[in-house]
Parts: sequence; C-alpha cells; structure tokens
Amino acid sequence: MSTVQIEPTELWQFSITTYQQVDVQQELLGWQNSYGGNVNLALFCLYCDDLGIQISEQELEFLHQQVSQFSIQFTQSIRVTREHFKQQKALLDQYDAIRQHLIEAELILEQQEQQLLCTLMSRDEAQFQDIDPSTQSADNWVRYQGFLTQGQELGAVEE
Repeated sequence: MSTVQIEPTELWQFSITTYQQVDVQQELLGWQNSYGGNVNLALFCLYCDDLGIQISEQELEFLHQQVSQFSIQFTQSIRVTREHFKQQKALLDQYDAIRQHLIEAELILEQQEQQLLCTLMSRDEAQFQDIDPSTQSADNWVRYQGFLTQGQELGAVEE
C-alpha cells in the first residue's frame, strides 16, 4: 500500500514562488478576506494540483478545520498584534525592528501551518473512498473555492 506524503520544505518553496506572483497573492487574499479561506491551504491545494494529488472532500473539510483552528489560535494573533503596532508606530521608537520580528514570527507560524497540512495529508491512498480514480486532474483549488462559497451560503442561511 503506497502512502501520499507531501514534503513541507518543497511546499514552502512552491508557496514562496507562487505567492510572489501579484495576481495570485491578490486572489488568495481575496478568498481569505471574503470567505474565510486559509492562504496556506489554498497554496497546499495548488501544490497538490501541480503534483496531481487529489484531495477528497472529506480531507478538504478536515484540513480547513484543522488549519483554521491553528491559524486563529496562533498566526492571526501575530497579525492582529502587527496591525495594532502599525497603528501605534508613532509611539514606538523601534517600530521597524519590532515589525520585522513580528513578520519573522508570522512566517514561522505560516510554515508550521503548512507542516500541519503535510502531516494531516500523509495517509494511505485507499484510506479515503470518495476519491474518483478516473479523474484525470486534481482540481483541489477549485473545489476549495466551492467549499468556501458553500460555507458562506450556509452561514447566510443559518443567520
């Protein structure tokens, strides 16, 4: 039985290259801001698409839940602090140095989010039965977008 395993360092390098593209960056941030998407999961989906690895609906939902929970608990806290300090920078003599350290801390947490995704995705190919083996391409990013918009519609109905 073979195992699907994504290497975190390769994902990180792919992410850096991909995220540097302004149009990709804007699109991913748009999904994050409008639909609560996770940029690292979106990059993970794009990377899996590139490798031809299909993520099942069950896995996609699980990965979103887990990485969102980690992000809320850790990564977003740094982002909020960084934004607060930015608004108060006139009061901080060492603002530039503090900002740089916060960015570095945020990037370490971003890497940990990706490592979490890689760890959670390591599984036996036969473990998830809802993957259609006849599918030629893995459209994980498109399906993640659908998952996010469906969640938004469900949230609107529940309110």
